[in-house]
Amino acid sequence: MSRSRAPIALPASARLPEQTTSFVGRVRELRRIGALFREGARLVSVLGPAGIGKTRLALRYARRALAGGRRAVGCVDLSRARGADALLTALAQALSLQVGPRGPSVELMTAELSARAPLLLVLDNLEQVDGAGVALLSALAAGAKGVRWLVTSRAPLRIPEEVRLRLDPLPSRAAARLFEARCRAAEPGFVIGEGNRGEVEALVERLDRNPLAIELAAARADVLTLPQLRARLTRRFELLRPPTGAARAPRSQETPAMVRERSLLAALDGSWELLDPPEQRALARLSVFAGGFDLDAAEALLAEGAAGRAPFTLDLLESLCEQSLLSRERVAPEAEARYRLGESVRDYAAARLGDGPERASAELVHARFYVSLAERWARGAVGPDADDCCAKLRRERENLLAIHVRLAERAPSLAVRAALALGPVLIASSPLRARQEIYGASAVLAERAGDAALTARAALACAEQERYLGETRAALARVVKAAELARGLADPTLEGEAALVRAYLCFDATAFADAAEHAERARASFLAGSDRYGEARALHLLLVLDAHGSQNRSRELAERALHLVREVGDRRLLLSTMVHVGSLSVEQGRHAEARVVLEEALSRSRVDGASEVECRALVYLSLLESDLGDFDRGEARLLEAMPLARELGHRLAEGLVVGSLGVVELLQRRVGEARAHLRRAALLLEDVGNRHARATFVAFAGAAEALSGRDADARALFQVASELVSRAEPPQWVAGVLHVLGGLLEVAEARRARDLRGDDEGCKRLARRAHRRLSDVEAGALRPRVKGRRKGSRIPEASPAAASWADIRLAARLLRTELAALEGPLPAPSSTRAGAASTPEVAADGSWFTPAGGTPVDLGRRPVLRAILARLVEHLRRSPGAALSLSEVFASAWPDERPRRGVAENRVYVAIATLRSLGLRDVLRTRDDGYLLDPGQVIHVRA
Repeated sequence: MSRSRAPIALPASARLPEQTTSFVGRVRELRRIGALFREGARLVSVLGPAGIGKTRLALRYARRALAGGRRAVGCVDLSRARGADALLTALAQALSLQVGPRGPSVELMTAELSARAPLLLVLDNLEQVDGAGVALLSALAAGAKGVRWLVTSRAPLRIPEEVRLRLDPLPSRAAARLFEARCRAAEPGFVIGEGNRGEVEALVERLDRNPLAIELAAARADVLTLPQLRARLTRRFELLRPPTGAARAPRSQETPAMVRERSLLAALDGSWELLDPPEQRALARLSVFAGGFDLDAAEALLAEGAAGRAPFTLDLLESLCEQSLLSRERVAPEAEARYRLGESVRDYAAARLGDGPERASAELVHARFYVSLAERWARGAVGPDADDCCAKLRRERENLLAIHVRLAERAPSLAVRAALALGPVLIASSPLRARQEIYGASAVLAERAGDAALTARAALACAEQERYLGETRAALARVVKAAELARGLADPTLEGEAALVRAYLCFDATAFADAAEHAERARASFLAGSDRYGEARALHLLLVLDAHGSQNRSRELAERALHLVREVGDRRLLLSTMVHVGSLSVEQGRHAEARVVLEEALSRSRVDGASEVECRALVYLSLLESDLGDFDRGEARLLEAMPLARELGHRLAEGLVVGSLGVVELLQRRVGEARAHLRRAALLLEDVGNRHARATFVAFAGAAEALSGRDADARALFQVASELVSRAEPPQWVAGVLHVLGGLLEVAEARRARDLRGDDEGCKRLARRAHRRLSDVEAGALRPRVKGRRKGSRIPEASPAAASWADIRLAARLLRTELAALEGPLPAPSSTRAGAASTPEVAADGSWFTPAGGTPVDLGRRPVLRAILARLVEHLRRSPGAALSLSEVFASAWPDERPRRGVAENRVYVAIATLRSLGLRDVLRTRDDGYLLDPGQVIHVRA
């Protein structure tokens, strides 16, 4: 029977170096190396850029193999080796082989290695060994039986025995754990928690999740905060080196590899020295790309100024990829390959490019290439190819923004054109204020360049953002200037754009007649310029204006607008038009029809990432649910819309959402919450100058005061609402809402007449007066009756069509409920039936609860709600009166997810609203600092 030979111990010179710090991550890669050797590989090369952790991974695997006891394990540093002789000599010295005066031979080395089998040999830093040395290694790998080779290199060896394992940057979580572990060496109390997790994740991303860069940054954690570290990455090569006086090996014992690892700059210097001149030129010029790029872009950039027999661009890119200086992005098999420089490599290559003529030339070629493409894609963003064109714009967003910034002084026209071409994707991907700053700077640059058309286009783009921000005066000034420039250029399309933006400004200020006039003018200009897309947008606004007025043409306009928008093929405008058609159906009480249109618009907007349309669809769906009396679902819709409005930075949208939430709360008699939301909505809408929505919410705020018995405050707010509508052209629902809600004061006065003075006749007389207001809704004879109205102020009459407005119906529902309470006792609520629990009961594990006076609610099949309720119960027991933060609530239900802030808010709001609607409304509290079960109420927790 044959037995495997015991491993022969290697001399000290070949033993593995000591591990001085912990090893983090790379579990999958360690398993992969083992699997490759088990599958028969003789030589595995671990490939990757400087600092990615190739040596640490190879040594980690070697230590595991050594611990297994089945093989001898050794390590040879080849950082000083260049050719075949140097490679043989390094191996001989490491293995303490006795060689003759002529040095070791291949045959002797093969025999010696075979004699020491089974053996695992780590060859570290092989990238600078020349072709002859690599050929020698191939011969040794083929001839030495029982020897496994684990090689680290920045470039592949290209020999038959090689099996490659390329190291990617660390996964985000592993990168953060590595940073935490290394920080503790400098700052023992450092720990990653909710307060700093986002900062750490952002920092390691800026460090390309490169272990060397992470460790060097962590070494500064005792003197710099996380924000300071991130801010100083603009000078990363000064930052990412060991602090002065840091301990290191004696210079006599340092290898070239150890010298390179002293700093990120030294590591990249080593990679640069391995490139030939054409590769160095290519890497330097590629640094002008701000994001990924494809082969066409690289060819355009590298062809300019190249020598006559320059290498083929594809060969240069592939060589840089093989040497781990350029990464090939993972794309679908049928898509074009894209390439990207890591941030550290890009900064290094940019320094090599310098600030002279070579950089200026490269940046100009880069700008011309992308601007011409982006303008073509921007034109295609409206129509059947919109998805493809918008995807291309999103892909090159970083490059185009870089052009906008870097060419502002040298080529302002190109800088402006880059920003304007990005318009279709900036709307969906950038905060409102950031867009306003980009277009504001573009307007200045275009004027400096003396290009009237560009100046007008940039001014209009900026005006649109200022309109959303509520900066109406600034927006109007830009529109007037753009209109003058357009007339001077005799450009009907540009005139139409100016007229359309002005129409929207008039609409926001509730100057509906002026808005209609400018919208018709815009439509005429677009027709003159044969601009079907512009005509569709003008028709869309006319539809909105009619819906705010008499609604006489709404059906006709809706059909024409939808037909034209579908013909143009712009999905975003189609979705916006669908929302307005749905809102019109809600107002007119066609609920089933409205639900179909709005749900479709909501679904499509989520697929397309059209957050603004999604927000408006949710607001109108909430109005629909409330109009049908389902206030819980109406509230849930608004809680979904809230984070969207805030993330958009759209103050008008936020004001509408907050105010609508106040109305729903008022209809549920949650007067305190309603009062706060309605007053906040009024302030938001005051900032953006929207009088009609502000007047509506101020009127409902007056209703909240009336329901609280504060009649004087109610009258004051009704007066404010009356004054607002007397100075504008309000939609007809505003007058109706004021008229109906005024009846709440009559109900309050009737109640006092009966209860305090015993005046039953006076009570009935006041009640009849309030009933007449409800009759007026049906007849359409609406006029606000507010005592003390200023003489001569104009309060518009409402036509019979005003009775079809949903806001008026909600106001009428509120008044009817109060009249019913005044005129007779309401039926006893079901919660008072016999046998019902008098106090709420909750399972400790959140699996069920029973509201006070209600029946048990089973959450066994609703794991998200169950997890959140269990966490709230646990927190109530441990810290009564303290709130759980939004992040803590989210983590209880979705522990493995790390979504962006808006997504987390949305999910938590919907879950909390659902728990409240199921019966926990009286005990589940919302505060500024989070959520809690009310410790002031008796809640029985059952095991």
